Amino acid sequence: MPSSRDGDVHIVHSSQVRITDKGAAHISSPVSRWELSVVSRVREGLRARTTGGDDGDWEVVDQLNLMVKNLVPGSATIAFEGASSIDSQPDAEFGYDEYEATVTPNNLSVWTFSSQQAMGSIQTNEAGHTAESTRKVIVAGAQLGPINVDTPRSEGIQRMLKLMDDAHKANAKLIVYPEIAPVTFFPRHILEGEELEKYFEQEVDGDITKSPNLKPLFDKAREYKMDVCIGYAECTGADHTHYNTCIYYSGQVDKVVSKYRKVHLPGTFEPYERKDATNQLEKRYFKPGDLGFEAFRAPELVPDALTKTLGAKPNEPDTLGKGDPIVGMIICNDRRWPEAWRTYGLQGVELMLCGYNTTAWAPELLGTNKKISTKEKAKTEALFHNQLSLTYNSYANSCFSINVAKCGLEDGKYPLIGGSCIVDCDGEVVVEASTEDDELIVAEIDLGMCRRGKEKVFAFEKHRRIEHYGLIAEQTGVREPEFL
Repeated sequence: MPSSRDGDVHIVHSSQVRITDKGAAHISSPVSRWELSVVSRVREGLRARTTGGDDGDWEVVDQLNLMVKNLVPGSATIAFEGASSIDSQPDAEFGYDEYEATVTPNNLSVWTFSSQQAMGSIQTNEAGHTAESTRKVIVAGAQLGPINVDTPRSEGIQRMLKLMDDAHKANAKLIVYPEIAPVTFFPRHILEGEELEKYFEQEVDGDITKSPNLKPLFDKAREYKMDVCIGYAECTGADHTHYNTCIYYSGQVDKVVSKYRKVHLPGTFEPYERKDATNQLEKRYFKPGDLGFEAFRAPELVPDALTKTLGAKPNEPDTLGKGDPIVGMIICNDRRWPEAWRTYGLQGVELMLCGYNTTAWAPELLGTNKKISTKEKAKTEALFHNQLSLTYNSYANSCFSINVAKCGLEDGKYPLIGGSCIVDCDGEVVVEASTEDDELIVAEIDLGMCRRGKEKVFAFEKHRRIEHYGLIAEQTGVREPEFL
């Protein structure tokens, strides 16, 4: 199976066929015979060559097969078939995808495929060489537009429910909402007492799904059997401690599976001196998260996952990447800190979930220079840094990520960036929001694709040198070397 990104295969009679820089195929055709030869660079360089006659014969070379059926002028079905092993094992299993192509002498026909079609249907056994994948899942990010100080929380919840309805229509099995989703981003304001407490959610009988404000979301997720990740401001029970929190609820099994509390709180405790400055007072209103970065498995999110009840054990060579999906959660500023991602990466994370509220213009918080001397330039830089953090860390930990903003102009003067996106395990953006309003982004992802990175470039067990990483855990601030 070619591993190219989006591209076209152009089939020209008695000419050359190219698969976007990733491989090449050639057709030559005497009147009585067609011959199709394919050379495909499949991930780690596996090559195959197959020739077929006018009766559609095909032959096996190496462990990649090209099936050619009815290869005569007219309609033809072409299927790439990849073996599960490159070791010529006699019991190797095969999976294949078929693509329709029109073969017309002396005319151009086009066979188009995308990376989702080409690689999304396969997973890795020997990294990059394939077996049929059952780890596909449709996921959604529910971007929210502005929510103002005077916007009733119930209105925000209704907008979130509408996006969940849309996700259900798109057959999504998981929907991710932004940080502090149902309300305005209140940490920019100076608040106390009841004026502050009204933004926080509390569990009822130890269960956040019974919280009066959030209950409609969990009820709808239960009805749809959809998993949800929701960001909210949490107030704990007796001690009344405040956290910036997100929760993962499985509609598949009607259970809260995991909770995460934001670790990297940005901004300041005291407001800035300039009266019209945009404050970021998370350090004033929240405690740093105390739950760490604990990965978890999302039950029944993909079919045919290995489980304990089937007698499977994790971390065995033949069970890696075959259990229920391994998921991690971070919130907003956490995404900028590689330590957070790597902690999840060391637990085999396959899917990261991140909600954020990110200001597009806050010179006191972010600093200024000539490059970001205007609000427009500052917003462009903020969007760039947002995507840089998400794409690099997804790549460096061989995981997909769903990243969702609350965005737009809140209260007519506080701009928040959009840029909600779903990123694949190679660090490429699969889909990105195009507005700064309520918008659903949806993609089918194949978690089986994560195995290549985890077994090759980022095979941590082979390449990490922890004896040299001491400073990362021992030191917070910068200590420059002595002067010369």
